[in-house]
Amino acid sequence: MMSLTPNTHSQVINWEHLDQQPQLKISNDIKNALDNFKDRHLFVSQISATCRALSRKININRHAFAHKKDRNIIDIIKPNMSTGPWIAGGAARLWYQKQNVNKHDIDVFFKNEQQVVDVINSLSKSVDSNSKLIFVSENALSFTIHDPVTSDVWHVQFIIKKYYDSAQDVINDFDFSIAQVVTDGTTAVFGGRTQEDIENKKIRLINYNRDVIRRTLKYIAYGFEPTAEILDLIKNNPNKDLVLYFENKHDEYDELL
Repeated sequence: MMSLTPNTHSQVINWEHLDQQPQLKISNDIKNALDNFKDRHLFVSQISATCRALSRKININRHAFAHKKDRNIIDIIKPNMSTGPWIAGGAARLWYQKQNVNKHDIDVFFKNEQQVVDVINSLSKSVDSNSKLIFVSENALSFTIHDPVTSDVWHVQFIIKKYYDSAQDVINDFDFSIAQVVTDGTTAVFGGRTQEDIENKKIRLINYNRDVIRRTLKYIAYGFEPTAEILDLIKNNPNKDLVLYFENKHDEYDELL
């Protein structure tokens, strides 16, 4: 999957100056929803956000796939396995491994633009002023979401570069098998080799992209090992600087692991 972090190919805009960036290829509906999120303090007080959070239906078995520390964010985003939105990638993998997301991003994927607008509007009515929109690009919208009851904070990224028809379409778009986990917090769908490769700590390439080296390094830092196919791909990369960088970092991670 294409990297969604800010880079020279993805213009990042300070959200406070969104209306001054007509060249940013984001729809007016999304811009308006972001404006409402920015101005939510006009109609969502700390007290009202807390009251809404306290009114959540308490069900000890709710969102059983997600880690118990992260179940409130499911209530806020409201993913749906049948229709979207979907939570997928690293956060979903961590939940499968019985870990909370901690400071990792929660990536949210959508069926269409209207779904993005609906979830942003839902955020505007559900979170307090401690929640922030961090950056805006044509690839993604990045938020920190603060739970007014528990004071938990999540880093949430709305993927808007591409939309998906189904959970399976999301799975098919990932680069590595270990990232092919899609969930609504209660149920989950996996790629064909995903569970096996997670258990064996194996980085298996599914779809090539230009960020393979960087993302391989990230997963090595998490304790995963690349397959021979990925190692050959990196060694044969025409960018020798990247190859040298990978080999040096790989040696460093070997020492740490």
